[in-house]
Amino acid sequence: MLNNLDISDFFRIFIPIKDLIYKSYMYYIYHIPGIKIGCTTEVQYRINKQGFKEFEILESHEDIYKASNRERKLQKEYGLPVDKVPYFISRNNWGSKAGKIGGNTHSELRNKKASDIGKKTWKQNFKDVVAKRRSYKGEGNVRCTITEETAINILTDYINEPKKYGLFIVLAKKYNCSKRVVQKICRRETWLHIKPNQQEHS
Repeated sequence: MLNNLDISDFFRIFIPIKDLIYKSYMYYIYHIPGIKIGCTTEVQYRINKQGFKEFEILESHEDIYKASNRERKLQKEYGLPVDKVPYFISRNNWGSKAGKIGGNTHSELRNKKASDIGKKTWKQNFKDVVAKRRSYKGEGNVRCTITEETAINILTDYINEPKKYGLFIVLAKKYNCSKRVVQKICRRETWLHIKPNQQEHS
């Protein structure tokens, strides 16, 4: 007997509490000609969100498991993309990204993103990180408020100037930044990859 059960029948029989969650909904199976067949409780909203205008309602059901079964069967009958995960699962974001044609799972989407990254060399990836300000180093840091050139000049001035009270404030005013920024550069807490300019002394 169990061998003949569909996955939605299994959930309906062995997890009856789900019926309480979906008790008050009507589930509509809609058809966008030549594009897809989907299931939803709010047809017009889904159609508008997907950017289509023409559609037809094929069936409506009060039972989410029956609607899920019929949706996939109709997708096969019409020769349209078949969801890999039943609607009653994707509705709860258990396994698929709801509303996406073909029902790609989260892991598939994540793997696709990873494979795209893998097509680049490490140098290209690094340049991409800096360009999109995802790096924690120098100007690539999203919290950076000065340029690398300014940081080098601050460090150079600090090394060459006599150490006296108020030097951090003087440098902060000179380079139009905060005293805290100057302190961290001079104490080598930030911008660790830079070096001061070499100056010849007579």
